[in-house]
Amino acid sequence: MKTVAGNITLFANHVADSTVAFCEGENISFATFMGDVDVLTQKLLPLTGDVLISCKSRYAFSVALLASWQAGKVAILPPNKHTETLGEIGRAHKFAFVCNDVWAESCRQNNVSFSFTSIRLVFPCDQLAVRLYTSGSTGQPKAVEKTMSNLLPEAEMLKNAFAWPNTAIVASVPANHLYGLTFTVLLPWVLAVPLVDEMPLYASEVENCLEKNSSGILITVPIHLKSLMDAGISLKKVMCVTSAAPLLKDTAQTYRQQYGTDPVEIYGSSETGVIAHRLQLQDESWEAFSEVMVTSDAEGLLQVSSPFVNGQPSELFQMSDQVNLLDASRFTLEGRVDSIIKIGGKRISTLMIEQCLMRCHGVEDAAVIAVPAKSHIRDWVVWAAVAVDENVHTNSRDIKRELQKWLDGIAIPRRIITLAKLSREENGKLPKKRLMALFE
Repeated sequence: MKTVAGNITLFANHVADSTVAFCEGENISFATFMGDVDVLTQKLLPLTGDVLISCKSRYAFSVALLASWQAGKVAILPPNKHTETLGEIGRAHKFAFVCNDVWAESCRQNNVSFSFTSIRLVFPCDQLAVRLYTSGSTGQPKAVEKTMSNLLPEAEMLKNAFAWPNTAIVASVPANHLYGLTFTVLLPWVLAVPLVDEMPLYASEVENCLEKNSSGILITVPIHLKSLMDAGISLKKVMCVTSAAPLLKDTAQTYRQQYGTDPVEIYGSSETGVIAHRLQLQDESWEAFSEVMVTSDAEGLLQVSSPFVNGQPSELFQMSDQVNLLDASRFTLEGRVDSIIKIGGKRISTLMIEQCLMRCHGVEDAAVIAVPAKSHIRDWVVWAAVAVDENVHTNSRDIKRELQKWLDGIAIPRRIITLAKLSREENGKLPKKRLMALFE
């Protein structure tokens, strides 16, 4: 990928017979991929409006994304496929075309391929590429816009930031969130390695997918990585990348004991793109990426200057995370500002409570929320929802008793509900609206 005179060139190093994707056991060549892209591009060119991409197939997603760009359209990426969410997004846009699961089934049946020795796709840097929606912490869809210069140089920077294995990329995260888009579609493009169409979730599926595609890279989220490790999956020769939340130290230690390496943690947001990375057992602090500048305001909240933020890169983007700056590029995360509350005059971190819950016997997942208290003594009380291993006998009373090892009484959740599984989004997050519904 090259950036020259306000334009970005993509695929300059790809050749027609190179493998661009593994899809249902089939090796898809770059020529076939470009043929599928061209069919959709020609269909989109005379149409007016944006392109909604909501298909699960990662290969079909990549076809729809590139065809949208080739046709000068904006790709609209919803956070999920809930009817209510799609309806709300649909009222805000005019769609030229909808690339859903039904369309995805036919996108590989074109039997058309380009005939060429090499190809170069050129896009203006300021072309609006995607308008992705994030549910954030509230569950309310929020639009984030990204230009070509926000997306493609970010993938190029990631290419140079790590020693990536020259293998296909397997991912347990969808492509419609920025983390999945960047690491499972754009990064394979700039690395010139195949993406894998499947999104395996169960340990046996992940292990099989890695093996049959000879993959040495797994893109996932902390809660899923923990479940894979608990199931005894082998990741000894795999570079594992995780994001969406900090990895628990216990999980990182177990990972090193089992596989002899450390997982790469990525910190960022939909608005900013990637910000920093770490191998926490080597250094608990986060190291900002080469293109990103970090500082903090008077209240200790992180501020970011980055070319991956849409708008003026030199402007500081205000984050909601409290940090301790160690030097110009390194910092520690102290928790989100909305995760810090005061109960009885004491500062309490709901994130810390979640981490303590995850250490309790039989607890596989946990989410904590502070709710207003009807009391003259305290303004807030803490509630927790936990997913418990079905093979372990434990209850809320046992969990509260175990929490006394690490938490003051005032920080121990007043109400704990136990479930078989927490209904997280595909990106590993649990919006507050959905969390509160669990208690209802």
